[in-house]
Amino acid sequence: MNYGLLFICMTGFAFGDPTQIRKHEGESVILHVNKTEHRFKDYLWTFGPHTPLIAITMVANGEVIRINGTRFGKRLNTHVETGSITISNLTTNDTGIFLAQFFTESGTLTQMFNLTISDNLVIPRDVLEGNNVTLEATNENVERNDTVSWTLSEDCRSKRIAQWKNFTIFINEGFEDVLQMNQHNGSLTLIKVTKNNAGIYCVRVLPGTDPHPRTLRKYYIY
Repeated sequence: MNYGLLFICMTGFAFGDPTQIRKHEGESVILHVNKTEHRFKDYLWTFGPHTPLIAITMVANGEVIRINGTRFGKRLNTHVETGSITISNLTTNDTGIFLAQFFTESGTLTQMFNLTISDNLVIPRDVLEGNNVTLEATNENVERNDTVSWTLSEDCRSKRIAQWKNFTIFINEGFEDVLQMNQHNGSLTLIKVTKNNAGIYCVRVLPGTDPHPRTLRKYYIY
């Protein structure tokens, strides 16, 4: 069945303003549908750079129907019971409009999202020697099951220097007198910065056991 054609035939009305969401490359995003008393068994998600005409996932009678050839592939996960979707390892090509259509006996309910993905550029921070500097982990709330991992490396994986998990903070040996970590939001403060502290500091916020970061940031201290 051609779900792209199905979408065009079913929708001939104007949509409300979409929910604006901004993310960076390498992060993941959950497109949450508004809470409702309904438990949807039949719904369709579509996507497009400007107009959401391309079907990317569909649920019929509570079962996910596989749609081959979408740009998201295995990066997209459909939450059948809630109707939300998660997209991991985002790229700038994922920027566009997402439309969720929920089919009920009384009609079709819709919700639209405008997702913008920015390049994951390194954020420069010019710090005077001897001063402190705080690097923010995320603009979002940190949940109990999250892991906030800081590394002193461009690849964001090697040379971990600090970690926040279950409201417990770990500072790597040799950095105890240099770093402080906020137990509420995972931000990292460098104390009395010296030339030896120059480098790229990377933070990854991982939700639960998901290996795909919800937030990924890089700072260059010089």
